[in-house]
Amino acid sequence: MGNNPQLGGIIDLNFTLNGEGKVTQSKVISKTGSFSSKGIQCIDGVLKSIPFPKPKGGGRVDVKQPLNFTSEKNKIN
Repeated sequence: MGNNPQLGGIIDLNFTLNGEGKVTQSKVISKTGSFSSKGIQCIDGVLKSIPFPKPKGGGRVDVKQPLNFTSEKNKIN
């Protein structure tokens, strides 16, 4: 998360995998937090570069995965 201790929040990853485990469509949405459009584009690029396992039985798989980002400074002990 870089050097910004205020950065954090929830991001939804919505993507589709093909039968080979490659991301064919993706949409990254910042639900809460202070993510810039450049940051969202970066997360989307990383998502598209991940080699996922091939889905069992082939075909297409739609995935929705939330990610919660917190900085060390904002963690509750």
